[in-house]
Amino acid sequence: GKGRLSGDKANRLSALVSGSTSKDGFADASVVIEAVFEDLKVKQQVFAQVEAVVSPECVLMTNTSSLSITEMASGLAHPERVVGFHFFNPVAVMPLLEVIPGERTDEATLATAFATGRTLGKTTIRVKDSASFVVNRLLGRFMGEFSRIVDEGTPVPTADRAVAGLAPMPPFVLLGLVGPAIALHNNETLHRAFGDRYYVSPSLRRLVEAGKRGYYAMVDGRPVPDPE
Repeated sequence: GKGRLSGDKANRLSALVSGSTSKDGFADASVVIEAVFEDLKVKQQVFAQVEAVVSPECVLMTNTSSLSITEMASGLAHPERVVGFHFFNPVAVMPLLEVIPGERTDEATLATAFATGRTLGKTTIRVKDSASFVVNRLLGRFMGEFSRIVDEGTPVPTADRAVAGLAPMPPFVLLGLVGPAIALHNNETLHRAFGDRYYVSPSLRRLVEAGKRGYYAMVDGRPVPDPE
């Protein structure tokens, strides 16, 4: 629709994509990228199921935004082939990709992650396996302070306008894109690791409990303050 691909190339790329309702569909994969909900036990379960059907050489990558790679791999027969592979929203636009080795990640797995990232056209950086890694640790401070401002009574649009031209996008528009549940999880992870340096917003928690997508509603494809 945007004219970036010819019809023939679009058809060739579409032919490379297949789907499966079973983990058996991963049997011949050389790389598996996991992007399920940000819950350690869920991710450990998914990797255990995938490990049972892939080859011992298959590299297992996780798109976790904050969880420990070492813990995620701890129950596997081959923890050395697990590596963090953290994209940023919107994935098609943001060039950065964090590559996070766990304590037992081997060099072949790490090299595969960097090669895959470069093939995808991303800027890959190696970061330490610690709470929320690098970007989300910085973002956690940034978003925590803006959440505190809003909790103290500043209207969301006013807070967003305060960083116009400085941030890649307004903080609460970003929150809606990432999802309040993921944002809350990241803040709680950082608060557990580093204490009161990271603010956990009661308003954000209520937003998650109410099942809302953010402080904005989309009208004609544009974010407007949600009256609810």
